[in-house]
Amino acid sequence: MTTLEAKVSLLTPDSQPDLYDPTLCRVPPSNFVVSRNHDGSTASTYGDLSWDRTPYNADGRSRHLHFIYWTEGGLTDQRRCLLEEIRWIMFLIMYLRPGSPLSTSGLEGYLVTLRRLARIAERATVRLQDVFSDSSLLFHEITTARNHASLLASLVGFLRSLDPRLVGFEIAGKPVVEELRRLSRGWSNLAKQHPPIPTRIYSLILAALSKELDDFECAAASIFSLYKACMADPFIGRDKSRQLAICRKLRQERKEFSPTFPTLLKQYGLEQYFTEKKLSKSIYGLSVAIQEIMLVASIQVQAYTGMRRDEVLSLPYDCLETVFRDGISHYVINGRVTKSSNGVAKKARWVTSMAGRRAVQIAQSIANLVESVRTPEVGKLKGRYLFVSPLPRSAATFGRPTTLHLNEFVELRHRIQPIILESDLQELENIDPHRAWRSEEAFRLGSPWVLTGHQLRRSLALYAQRSGLVSLPSLKRQLQHITHEMAWYYARGSAFANDFIGTDKGHFGREWQKAQPISQYLSFVAHVLMTDDTLFGAYSNWVDRRLRNSEGIVLVDRNATMRRFVKGELAYRETPIGGCINVDECDKTMNNILEVGCLTNHCKNLVGSLQKLNRVIAAQATRVQKLKAISPNSAELRSEEEDLKVLCATRDSVQGTNAQEGRPI
Repeated sequence: MTTLEAKVSLLTPDSQPDLYDPTLCRVPPSNFVVSRNHDGSTASTYGDLSWDRTPYNADGRSRHLHFIYWTEGGLTDQRRCLLEEIRWIMFLIMYLRPGSPLSTSGLEGYLVTLRRLARIAERATVRLQDVFSDSSLLFHEITTARNHASLLASLVGFLRSLDPRLVGFEIAGKPVVEELRRLSRGWSNLAKQHPPIPTRIYSLILAALSKELDDFECAAASIFSLYKACMADPFIGRDKSRQLAICRKLRQERKEFSPTFPTLLKQYGLEQYFTEKKLSKSIYGLSVAIQEIMLVASIQVQAYTGMRRDEVLSLPYDCLETVFRDGISHYVINGRVTKSSNGVAKKARWVTSMAGRRAVQIAQSIANLVESVRTPEVGKLKGRYLFVSPLPRSAATFGRPTTLHLNEFVELRHRIQPIILESDLQELENIDPHRAWRSEEAFRLGSPWVLTGHQLRRSLALYAQRSGLVSLPSLKRQLQHITHEMAWYYARGSAFANDFIGTDKGHFGREWQKAQPISQYLSFVAHVLMTDDTLFGAYSNWVDRRLRNSEGIVLVDRNATMRRFVKGELAYRETPIGGCINVDECDKTMNNILEVGCLTNHCKNLVGSLQKLNRVIAAQATRVQKLKAISPNSAELRSEEEDLKVLCATRDSVQGTNAQEGRPI
């Protein structure tokens, strides 16, 4: 066996870990260097209780692989042995696993599984090697932690591929590995998808995020001034006992105390803001206030781009780009991804709306604030990130991207998470009637909706379409701009799609494309198959004759219908007077936004809605009256009057037909 290099993505040549030669020593010595800093200095050695992976993270965030698996008690002889085994297996993964280098997140997945196995081994008073050779213990692990099933099957398969003399112990037989993989595949298929957020809740969440930004912008000048004052003087804003302690540490004498934080809140007019947000009236509360708004800004960026949380937190300061096309401003966010590139940072771009732009600009103002008060000893930052910690622990961590998680901000969760109502559960059941939503703890009636970033990603992909799935007026307004931008930049055949999405299978634009037929299908079900509205047109007549039984119930195979949408055999888009099922480009409505051509040509793809038709007639009648007052003899007026006549004639015909057949109008 030859000398081996660690499989890591090097940002600088000097950060290469030591070479491994198993002929010299099977298990590396404690001082074997497993990670080096960019200047070549040692970051971690084999014998450490955690390995520092920060040098291999393109975003500069601090990342470690922690081997301690217990939460109570100290280091015992058994735990020391289990730690050695965990460390050794992680080393094998880093040096001998075939394929591309794993990212830190990928390694952490294996480490979490190993820590679980170590806890099983400790309870059974056996070694980790005994777990890997005992099928009953392995199957216990996979049945108690199904989310780790795939990683466990992969880990056992990898260890079996190595020489047992190198590994140091025998691994369970091939039948066990095959059974683990079979169970893993089965449970993976049963895994719950991240649910789309019900439209009412989605709209309220977006409104709550906007309100948080509104509140902050009203108070931003005072918050920034207070922050600068507190950072410039170690005494200002601290309580009297803290000021005395600082005096003793600095060996200073002070004849009078500096203003305490409650006093400063009055001076800066921030008492009401801190009270409403339930913030601690202290320096810590000031830090929380700034972190909260950074978190809100990051969530809003997610909500209006579809980015993943890690992609948002690794954004550079100057990520926002304004593109002018046809006299219109379009907003693009430039960042990088690592999830779909084996940990190697690659440039990526996302389109956003004015709401996303606003969130980025607020985050930029906070980044400017933090940098403006940095001490001279910190020196020039190597790179500027958009989301940085307002209170860095040391000069070494200054300027690094911060870690923001909604679970750490309980009061903020309360403010932005609406309560689940019966209508929300009914909407989820319409989206997926086969899932027992009411039996899941996360969707209990009367409890707050538990928001996650993945939900925002899926919901945006589903609702930012022109399918008509969104019927809530408030949500339509909130998504109006981003819906237009995504159709412009991400649609298949768009001149810009390749520039944004390219070959990146994990880009949100790809998810948006995949969600398009699903969104159309759900809109089709809501507006054609399950509606109480009076429908008209050739296609609605076909549905009545072919799909509806004598009791008026539509009989259709949902799965088969969904497959037809995915294959492109069926389509549905919202129109001013109803919907259209044409799978090709329409040539009847290009010059008439009211789609009168659909009515005069008796289009076979029309699914007309009497409710929508009445609304269009009311709006058209108002337009005709205004034109009569402005230009009573114009050609435009005559054209608009002709359109109104067609609309009214269609309405009268639909109402007359329904009256003859005894249907409600």
